[in-house]
Amino acid sequence: MICRPTTLPLIALVITGCATVLGIDEPAPRNSDGSANGGIGGGDSMSNGGQAGERAGVGGEGPNFGGAAGNDNGGAAGTAGAAGVSDLGGSGGADGGAGQGGGGQGGSAGNEKVGCGSDCGSCQLGVCNDCSDGDVRCVNDVAQQCAKGSWTRGTLCRNYCLKGACINPPSCTADEATCQGGISCCKAYEVPGGAFKRSYDDVDFLDDGYPATVSPFVLDKFEVTVSRMRHFVTDYSPQQFKSGDGKSIHFSADPGWQTQYPLPATSTELTQMLNCTGTTWTDEANQGQGTLPISCVNFFIAYAFCIWDGGRLPSEAEWNFAASGGDEQRFYPWSVPPMNPAIDSTYATFEALEARLVGLTPKGDARWGHSDLAGNLVEWTLDYYYDDYQSNVCDDCIDVRPGDDVRVLRGGYYFADRYFSKAAYRDSSSSSTSSPYAGFRCAYDIH
Repeated sequence: MICRPTTLPLIALVITGCATVLGIDEPAPRNSDGSANGGIGGGDSMSNGGQAGERAGVGGEGPNFGGAAGNDNGGAAGTAGAAGVSDLGGSGGADGGAGQGGGGQGGSAGNEKVGCGSDCGSCQLGVCNDCSDGDVRCVNDVAQQCAKGSWTRGTLCRNYCLKGACINPPSCTADEATCQGGISCCKAYEVPGGAFKRSYDDVDFLDDGYPATVSPFVLDKFEVTVSRMRHFVTDYSPQQFKSGDGKSIHFSADPGWQTQYPLPATSTELTQMLNCTGTTWTDEANQGQGTLPISCVNFFIAYAFCIWDGGRLPSEAEWNFAASGGDEQRFYPWSVPPMNPAIDSTYATFEALEARLVGLTPKGDARWGHSDLAGNLVEWTLDYYYDDYQSNVCDDCIDVRPGDDVRVLRGGYYFADRYFSKAAYRDSSSSSTSSPYAGFRCAYDIH
């Protein structure tokens, strides 16, 4: 059963050789590499360096030298010529030659990306391209590649996009039933990351002393469904999980999967665990049951599923960031303005007798499109639970202190009252507990 929480108030100017040197304004001779040296300093004791060299040859650094120093008796060194200009930015001119009065100073560095502007992503021969051939990216649900300096129209991903490619996880096959709105039950959306205050809403949870920064990540739109779990049961083998599996690149303290984590020995034992009292699981597939959120999963089953499906469980900070709308610090995941306390059954499933189909209340979707971050089932996260956060400062942090092996749950559940649906609320349970109130969703690293 779910452990009752301790309620916490926690949480360009282009240089073209225009410097005037005693009226000399003709370009200096060009060298074999396409660069040119500065002109010779005049004879006056205070002569300036010669004119800057012209643009270096394509691909070269353009090491245009400053003019030689003036050479009158005791005269001060001439100042160096301005730096040459290069497509890729010439290096600074070398020091001027030493006169009796001392050496001249080196020229300044050449301007970068001539003809393209400082904000150009890829400059070639003075032409600004949107990208470099071979680059890939994700724009929302579209996977794009760069061809001939421009982004292609790309491919709309049915499930989600990672590292410029559409991902089709094993829990969603081609014949997978869609969830609400005709959307794939494996749909996942990017959470852009940023800074916020953990477990804070400026209404009921007023301790703003726990700031956090979260890197961008991708999070399942829906809670994992019964139909997705069926694929896992079919493919289940505890031997496939190795130490370190699922370790996030963002969490330095994350050990990933540990071989001592207990798992059912067979798929038969797994289904027996999924059949706890009040479960959404059925041994036989029933029409209409597939898009219910899977319940009666303990932490270890939830974590193993996410690893098998190409991801991991979200950290508590990630989950809290998504539900709070990041720096908006929302009271509920849907609250606009952020302190709006409006809530009823059109926003979330709470004070109900059973869980409902995932995504059934789109009015309650969070800032980045995620459904049921409040109500329906409370959700597992990676972190161990303590009344106080491990540190006042969190930079992609997770709490890995094992303690009594109690993990953080977030989001409230169908049988609970509205208080548990607040984005700042924390809950907890033993890692080994299978409850009809608990489910999960998976997260995925972007980089």
